[in-house]
Amino acid sequence: MPDDERSLSRIKTLETTITQTVESPYPPASELEGYERTLPGAADRIFSLVEAESLHRRELEKKALEKESRDSLIGFAAAFVVAMTATIGGGFLVYSDYPIAGSIFGLSGVASIVGAFLKTPNKTQDTNDD
Repeated sequence: MPDDERSLSRIKTLETTITQTVESPYPPASELEGYERTLPGAADRIFSLVEAESLHRRELEKKALEKESRDSLIGFAAAFVVAMTATIGGGFLVYSDYPIAGSIFGLSGVASIVGAFLKTPNKTQDTNDD
């Protein structure tokens, strides 16, 4: 084997891979500089775009929370109306000499409300687990 082939076989190849992960809505500074050289003012436009998107996302989240709060309040009000109707209706039936029907009617309304509260997941615990 000639000397050149031996020396080539002794050379080891070193390969290095560098991976960079960026967790930001903005591109890295080196890329921003490239955008700015290509199109002056591009970096400012990118920052404005990200800021507008962030504001939009916060507004959507705020509306979703307001809707969830409103729906929860309506649900509680409806549950209160059902429970009171069942209780008053059951009391009226008991007063009208229908004690079994009145008891069943009154207790079924209350039991449905209690069951609904027991089945409802506690959202504050779900958000704190993350």
